[in-house]
This record gives sequence, structure tokens and C-alpha cells, in this order.
Amino acid sequence: MSMSSQSKINRRAFLGTIVGTVGGLAVGAVIGWYAKPAVSVVRTITKTVEKTTTIERTVAAQASTPGPTIKPTTLQFWYAATELANPPERMEEVIKMFNKKYPQINIVHSYYGTTYETYETALKAALSAGTGPDVFNTPGPTFTLDYIKSGWLLPLDDYIPMFEWDKKWRKFALSVHEGPDGKIYGCSGVFEGMVLYLNKPVFEKEGWEPPSTYSELLELCEKAKKKGYIPIVMGYSDWPPGWEHQYSAILEAAAGHDKVYEALTHRRSFDDKSFVDGISMYKEDLWDNEYINHDAFTIGYVDFCSRLSNRQAAMTLMGTWVSATRYLVSPPYEVDVMQIPPWKKGVKATIAVGVADSFVINAKTEHPEAAMAFWDFYTGPEIAAWAMREGINQFIPRKDITVPEDAEPLIKRTAEVLYKPKELGYVTWTFWPLETETLIWQKFPDVLLNKLTAADYCSMVAEQFEKDWNEGKALKSIPRPEEFGE
Repeated sequence: MSMSSQSKINRRAFLGTIVGTVGGLAVGAVIGWYAKPAVSVVRTITKTVEKTTTIERTVAAQASTPGPTIKPTTLQFWYAATELANPPERMEEVIKMFNKKYPQINIVHSYYGTTYETYETALKAALSAGTGPDVFNTPGPTFTLDYIKSGWLLPLDDYIPMFEWDKKWRKFALSVHEGPDGKIYGCSGVFEGMVLYLNKPVFEKEGWEPPSTYSELLELCEKAKKKGYIPIVMGYSDWPPGWEHQYSAILEAAAGHDKVYEALTHRRSFDDKSFVDGISMYKEDLWDNEYINHDAFTIGYVDFCSRLSNRQAAMTLMGTWVSATRYLVSPPYEVDVMQIPPWKKGVKATIAVGVADSFVINAKTEHPEAAMAFWDFYTGPEIAAWAMREGINQFIPRKDITVPEDAEPLIKRTAEVLYKPKELGYVTWTFWPLETETLIWQKFPDVLLNKLTAADYCSMVAEQFEKDWNEGKALKSIPRPEEFGE
């Protein structure tokens, strides 16, 4: 696969490529865009269920907007491995739960693995011909924008009040799917962010405390190095686009979300000194001092997870999906999770966040109410609670979702950390234009390898973002840091 084609795939698709290396270990439903050959899994119903369901809604909502009536129908659902769909048999569990509430809706679902180009090719061909599935997913808001501009997606504004999505969803989770016409065209998948993981057995053995400042982080890295540990472990050989994870974390920790927001809304340049300083700090303090393993280019995801498992590494700076992949290795690693400490005094920094998928509806569907009912249930509290008990990071950004007391412990702890801040920052794979995002991960290693200075790298990012902005490729609606919780 070429680097340009890799940029079209969800940033965690690489995890699917490692499934064959872990043999019989439980991979579960936690790996986004699972890499399997394209296969169709079809569920059929032998007889039509003649039943109509009216959605229960609050008295206030009933007074303002008529509730939808869901008549017997069949929905076509295509997907390329959402959080809940790995292995695809997991989707059968979801469909069964859905049909308990909506027995009159027959879901025929087709699974395309994580060869996203296979999925995208089939999907675009069908949509271009005016056919295709009623409901499907994309890798996120930036990708969704192309579908909106092609006229393939149904605007949801007329249906949002019917299902009370204006009350259920966090505002940003809908607004990032705003099209050029100001209408909403989708809802968000899993909420995730860049955090610092601490290897609990190592910290307990050495008597170390979690770092609260950048200087404490550097001191901890030096102690770990002298003790023979890898201070911060990572591995991107099987997923080079993952270097954007580090860029996202750097900007939040070193510059803060207010400045990043200004840059994403075209009021500050991405070659701002605060961004250059952050890239320089990562390069000079963490990379040059070998606090990050220099074989990160040649080892993959399972390899770095193994180094947590066998206690070779003290920490990893990675996304919250790490909480859901413990069982890729044996024994499962034991980690705690925390915010990355701010890298400068006075910087407002918490967690750079985004979403893993976008859930959308075909503009040609003849069953919009049923399609909305499907996504409403799929992203709702019943599925989320079930998933979190199963160890799946189903952190959907809805206000009506709570973490169950009996959730898998690390999932529960991660949710506490992720949902605690009143203000949050931004990850590249949700909020940056696709071409800018691609340049970010392609050129980031050049900084580490002394092929580019931090200043030159940031200038390239700034130039590409300016081009994307002028061509209308940037998201129209970027939430303010404080709006992530609204």
C-alpha cells in the first residue's frame, strides 16, 4: 500500500494487520478497521413482522415536534469495522439488541473488513449510481465532508428533534458534521484522546509517582533510562500515519488548546512559535535523549505492547484505544492512564481529543426514520454499557451515556480521565483537512531524523493548511475547547 493510499484509512486500521501475529489471543471488538478480507455477513428474517413502533419522547418534545413512527422495513447497513464490529460476529450481538426494541426493522448488514479502499470503492460506486446502503460509516468528519459535497448524504436537521438528538448529543459531536450549507449530516463515533499510560508494575516496583509537570516527566524519563527501562515506548512500523498521534499530543501539551483552536479557525498560523517550540521540545528533549525508543520506526503495535507487558518500558504516549488492546499480548499489560502534563507554565492543556468514525445516512434512503432509529440505538446507552463491560472503548459523546459500575476496570478508569476536563483540545484525524493531516504524519519523522528542522516542518504544515482552507477543505465548524462538554 502506498503512503498516499494509507492516508485514506482510519488511523487505527493498522491494528488489523497484526491480528495474524497474535494467534489465538483474544483480540475482541476493540480494534478499529479490522483488517480481514472483504466478506458479506447478511442477516435475514424469514417473515415480515407487522408491527409499528412510536418513539417514546419527553412531554416537552412531543409538544414541539411529532414523534416518528417506525413502520416495518428493511435497512441495508454497510460498514468497515467500527469499534463494535470486530470480529464481525459482534455486530450480530448489536443487531439482536436492536431488534428487541425494533423487531419490525430487518437489518441486512455487509462487512467489508478494514481494507478501506475496498469498502470505499464499493460504497462510492453504489452512491454514484443512486443506490447503496441506507446507513454506513466513514472514518470521521473530514472524510464525511467529501460525501456531503457529492450530495450523497441525508441532512438530519428535520430528524434531530424527533429523536431528541439536540438534547442527547454533546454539541460538537453533531456540529463537526456540518456541511457547507449549514446542515448536519452525521453523528460521531467513539470519543478518544491522547494520554500518558504508566506501566503500573514498573512504577510500583521503583516507587515512582506520576509526573505533574514537564520537568517531572523528563526527570522520570532519565530515572527510567538509568534503570534500563525504555522511558516512553511506541511503534509505528505497521502504521506510519500514527506519527500524527504525537503531533496532536505535542500541540496540546506545549501550546494549549486555545492556540490550536485559533489555528484551526484560521486566526493563527501553524508555524506559530508556540507550535515550533513544541516540536523542538519533543525532538531535543525526548527523542535526542533517547527517552523514546529509536526503533519506533521498525517495531509495530504488538511489539510495543509486548514491552509494556514484559515490563521493559515505563510509559507510552498514545491514544485511549490502548485501554482496549491489553489482550493483544500475554500476559495483558497493566497500566494506569492520565493526562499528559503541560509542557510549559501557563499553558492551558488537557487532552487532545477527536472521534473515530462518522455515522451517516444515504440521501436516497426511503426509510429515514428507521435509519435514524438505528443510529440512535447503535450510539445509545444500552450498547455503550454492554460494550464497556466487554472491555470495548465505546466512549460515545452523548450526554445520556454513563459508565456502568461494572465496566471493565481500565475502560472505567480511562473514561474518568477522558471525561473529567472542562476544556479539551484537538487531534489531527478529526479536525485537520485531509491533505494537511497527511503531510503532518509523512514529514514528522523527517524532523526526528534531522532531515527537517522543526521550523521548516511547521512552515510546511502552515502552507498546506492555508491551501486547504482557501479550497474549502477545512471543517466549517470547529468546537471551542469548552464546547466539548456541552
